[in-house]
Amino acid sequence: MYQSLYRKYRPTTINDVVGQSIALKIIKNSLKNNKIGHAYLFSGPRGTGKTTMAKILAKSVNCLNLIDGISCEKCKNCVEINSNETVDIIEIDAASNNGVDEIREIRNSVSLSCSSLKYKIYIVDEVHMLTIGAFNALLKTLEEPPEHIIFILATTDVQKVPSTIISRCQCINFESISAINIKRRLQEISEKEGIKIEDNILMKIAEISNGGLRDAIGNLEKLIAASDEKMITLDIFNSTFGFADDILLNEFFNTIIENNINGMLSLSDTLYNSGKNYIIFVNEMITFVRNKIRIFYEKNNGICPYCDLVFQLDKLCNQLKNTDNIKALFEAGIINIICHFNDSIDNNQVIIQEKKENNSNHLIDKKIFHEQEVKKNSEKEKNFSSKKENSVLIENNEIIMNNTFALANKHDLQKIKEKWNKLNEYLLDQKNGSIACYLFDGNIRACGKNNIILSYEYDSMVNRGFDIYDSLIEFLNEVFNERYYLSLITDEQWKTAKDQYIQNVKNHVEYKIKELKTSETKIDTKQTQNFETMDEASLLFGEDIVEIK
Repeated sequence: MYQSLYRKYRPTTINDVVGQSIALKIIKNSLKNNKIGHAYLFSGPRGTGKTTMAKILAKSVNCLNLIDGISCEKCKNCVEINSNETVDIIEIDAASNNGVDEIREIRNSVSLSCSSLKYKIYIVDEVHMLTIGAFNALLKTLEEPPEHIIFILATTDVQKVPSTIISRCQCINFESISAINIKRRLQEISEKEGIKIEDNILMKIAEISNGGLRDAIGNLEKLIAASDEKMITLDIFNSTFGFADDILLNEFFNTIIENNINGMLSLSDTLYNSGKNYIIFVNEMITFVRNKIRIFYEKNNGICPYCDLVFQLDKLCNQLKNTDNIKALFEAGIINIICHFNDSIDNNQVIIQEKKENNSNHLIDKKIFHEQEVKKNSEKEKNFSSKKENSVLIENNEIIMNNTFALANKHDLQKIKEKWNKLNEYLLDQKNGSIACYLFDGNIRACGKNNIILSYEYDSMVNRGFDIYDSLIEFLNEVFNERYYLSLITDEQWKTAKDQYIQNVKNHVEYKIKELKTSETKIDTKQTQNFETMDEASLLFGEDIVEIK
């Protein structure tokens, strides 16, 4: 018969218990010194080992060969208790047996001698569920029980236990088990069950279990059932518990700090269509932003702009719990958060500073993000192309990139990089601050005459640039008193374009200047850039000129 993992791997001795070092020390020393109390009250969160410890204590006080406070597991009493054949250990669930009559029955039976063990143990779980009358009936017995009787009371809500009961017990508090200890225990169980699972997934299980080892083992068992093979992947974890992947969390976070309401609505549709739970997603976002805050304070001083974001998300989470139209409220709430977040100029200043440090505060590891992004890149590019295939702007974007390659030279690149620092003066400007921020956030990849290639890490950033493209051009013209043409691409697209350029140089393919589809200023089409050797190409596009990230 199948046995649940939490029962199969339930600790049988004190040394098997995970965490709870203080509780273990108290109980172990009491057993070693033979100073056993007549009544104990174990309190703490659910799934932290209270009932398990009560059973271990019941077995230990009855062990015939107790060694250093540890039961031998071999004597007659230990074997009898482990096989559940004794009638001297009575477990009572106060949630369903909370009346006066049940407690009176206990009071009448305590005078009876033990059947086979030294002590008769009463384990009362969820004792706070007893009625006032039941507590009063228990009070006298608990105060002066016979010598062969030990009461072990367990509760998840000690505040509801009357002080008269608490004062008659030795109280031991059980704390939430640390995520590290839960992860180690899950790893041991996985190895014994022959399950392959990555450390980061084990840690995620530990984190969502809120310090309860029993819940964590139950979650692991659920993942095993959801996996066809004995291999648990991150996709299985996310789909089983309805969580979003790190890429989606990061993209959603960017829509907030970039004031990208259209992008947020698109991601909301993605959540809705994939059946994600909005409340769980907001909680994930809170954890995501919390990690952003931790990273910020590791590298910066001052007020972190993301602190208020956590409060706003938590407020939204509580609102979502009390509505039927959860999608509409979610979107309205996020729009309100976006407007509130971007109203603060101080916030923008700190965010700009972070971006100037080359996005060093990103939570997602670049390597992991790249591996996941490659899987989705093909589909995203198809969707992106289908939406923009008839757009003159996109056609011009390709033309400008071509012209940049044709005219690129080291002098122009160095010149524009020096000019770019002037954008710092506009970062806090109320009128043009967001535009300056967007330009400053881009990576200048190449420059030829008045053509510049800017790359961004995410598609959402590129799309935002297309939405405000005319404003970008006008702003550059105003700042530099010269008209520039921008080609906006992702970092991945830049790598592909650069590889293609190198291949063209090898094959002696000539880049020719092309006319823009809609252009007020004519480009000098007589200028072309021909490369006779790879050394000359390297001179223009080497690491000293174009950074490849």
